[in-house]
Order: sequence, then C-alpha cells, then structure tokens
Amino acid sequence: MEGDKDKITENHLRKVVREAFRHLMKNIENEPDLILEGGTQPIDQDKILAEIRSWLFVRREADGDTDNSTNK
Repeated sequence: MEGDKDKITENHLRKVVREAFRHLMKNIENEPDLILEGGTQPIDQDKILAEIRSWLFVRREADGDTDNSTNK
C-alpha cells in the first residue's frame, strides 16, 4: 500500500510542477520587451545596452568596490 501512496504523491508532484512551469512560461511570454526611444535619431540598441551594463556593473569595480554587500 505504501508504494501506491508514493506513486500517487509523485504523480501529484509532477502535475503541480508541470502547471507551475506552464504558468511561469506564460508570464515570461507576456513580459514587455525593452523599447528604447530616441526621437528622430536612429538608435543603436546594442551600444546603449552595453553602456547601461558598463555603468551598472563595471563602474563599481573601477571605483575599487569588490564587495557586493550593502553593509559597510
């Protein structure tokens, strides 16, 4: 009897995980895309995104900050 109960629990767990994954994928598909607007000038999105990444991540290292904690 214990084996049957384990199988039912395993099947239920698979169903719950499958439904959660479907829900996650639907939410990801509905997320808005990044849109950069620049008036009448053509936009080089790759360049702008590279500058944003540089500002967010490289600047801290350039300032000598190697600790990711916020408590200093």
